[in-house]
Amino acid sequence: MLAGMGNMLRRENARWWAPKSLLMQAAVWLVIINALIAFTLFVLPSVLSPEDMAQVYADGASGPHEVSLHQVVDMGIIMFFKLSTFAMLIGAIILCNDSILTERESGTAAWVLSKPVSRKAFVLSKFLANGTGILLAIVLLQGIVAYALCSLKLGGPVDVLPFIGGLALLGLDCLFYAFLGIATGAFTRSRGVTLGIPLLVMFGGMVLLEFAPGLGKVGPLKLGDLASLMATTGTLPAGALLPIVATTLWIAVFVAATLWKFERIEL
Repeated sequence: MLAGMGNMLRRENARWWAPKSLLMQAAVWLVIINALIAFTLFVLPSVLSPEDMAQVYADGASGPHEVSLHQVVDMGIIMFFKLSTFAMLIGAIILCNDSILTERESGTAAWVLSKPVSRKAFVLSKFLANGTGILLAIVLLQGIVAYALCSLKLGGPVDVLPFIGGLALLGLDCLFYAFLGIATGAFTRSRGVTLGIPLLVMFGGMVLLEFAPGLGKVGPLKLGDLASLMATTGTLPAGALLPIVATTLWIAVFVAATLWKFERIEL
C-alpha cells in the first residue's frame, strides 16, 4: 500500500534539507521577520521619546516611566507572531501550492509511479516532507531566533513553554494553508487555482471574520491571535480549543481528500 515511501520521502526531503536550500530559506525568513523584531527590540527604544515609547509599546499610555522592559519584550513577541501569521502563511502557500501540480504537468508523477511506488506513498510523501520542512526550517528555526532576541533584550530567558505553545499554534496555522495548497493540485491543473484558493481562504476569511466572528471557531482564522496570546500570557481564552480542533480536522480532510482523488485521476 505504501510501496516506495522511503524513497519518496528522501526525494522530497532533499528539496528542503539540501544545505543551499536550507541556508536560503533561513536567510530569507530572517530578513522578512526577525530583522524587524530586532529593530523593534533594540533600535526603536533607543530613538523614541518616552511619550512615543508609551504610544508604541504600552497601548497608548503616557508618561516617562510607563513602559517597562517586559512590555518592550512582549511587543517583540506579539510582533513576531502577528508578522509570522501573515508572512509565513503566504510563504507556506507559495512553497507548497504546486507540489503535486508541477509533477502532473511535467509528467514526472507518471514516470515516478511507473516505478514500484504507490500513489498513496507519492501523496503522503508530499504532505510529510513539506509539513516537516515548514515546521522545522521555517517556524521552529525562526522561532528560536525570535526567542533568542527577546531573551537577549530581557537579560534572561523568556518563559519557554508559553512561547513553544505559541509556535505550535503558528505551525498548525501554516500546515492548514500549506496542505490546502497541496490538495488543490490533485483536483485541478490550474496553477492560478492552486495558488488562489488558499490565498482566497486566508484573505477572504480575514474580511468575513469582521462580519461573521463565528468563522473563527471552525478554522484557523483566529490561530494567529491565539498564538501571540499564548506566547505572552501562557493562557488561552475559553473556547480556544474549538478552532484548534477544527483546524486539525480540516488538515486531516485535506490529506484524505487528496489521497482519494489522486487514486482516481489520470496522469
